[in-house]
Amino acid sequence: MAITAEGRKRFVDSAVAMVEKYSLDGIDVDWEYPGYTHATNTTVRAEDKETYTLLLKELRLRFNREQKRLGRPLVTSSATGATQIWLDHTDMRSASRWLSSVNMMCYDWYNAVEKNTGHDSPLYSSAADPKQISIDSAVKMNLAAGVPRRKLIVGVPFYGRKWTGVESTNHGLWQPIIAPGGADIIYRDVAPLVNTQGYVRYWDATAEAPYLYNAETKTFITYNDAEAEASRTAYVRKMGLGGVMFWQYGGDSGNVLLDAIVTGFAKRR
Repeated sequence: MAITAEGRKRFVDSAVAMVEKYSLDGIDVDWEYPGYTHATNTTVRAEDKETYTLLLKELRLRFNREQKRLGRPLVTSSATGATQIWLDHTDMRSASRWLSSVNMMCYDWYNAVEKNTGHDSPLYSSAADPKQISIDSAVKMNLAAGVPRRKLIVGVPFYGRKWTGVESTNHGLWQPIIAPGGADIIYRDVAPLVNTQGYVRYWDATAEAPYLYNAETKTFITYNDAEAEASRTAYVRKMGLGGVMFWQYGGDSGNVLLDAIVTGFAKRR
């Protein structure tokens, strides 16, 4: 779709038609991923680095014209990888020029294929983390790559991940994964387990992230709660970033996490 001018035009035309038909605010381009892939049977090209930017440019220029006709502003954003491999395969200094926001997907950092447990979305890197990943490192990498500070959006999860068969050392954190697992578990289903049914909540003060461990069933759950979301909101304010986005709303049907984010941004500086 993006490799040819004709393909990009067809996409932009369809995006405009959808925005107008449903009275949308804009389009978020979620390309996973330009120039590299974690999936089988997916074609990637070296040219993706250039065509990713071209796609965003052509969408933005068209939206500039359409918003004058529609009489309202239109957003162009992109859900982006939050690790170095994304930055190696894109030109974010150029691409971000055409975006209202760069929505970093700061989650799924510990998933179903891991060899050990870890935080799904840590704010800061822990010395014990083999991956040395965090929101803070993702932000600093993007700033160094030329993304404007005010366009950077921190993506947070409204879900967690669960493994069983995890030994009790460090309450299951950073421990080898023996049994297959790593299944998603939405926050709505995690919340009733906190400090009940054998689950104990722990807080990693370095990563500013909670986790649950059940010693009887040897079950470990990484997730974000209201305290975690509040600390990420405070970080966004401290760093002068553009805001927070989340995946996804249905995981927080009681608005516990969303309320924590809204409250954090409503506080007086």
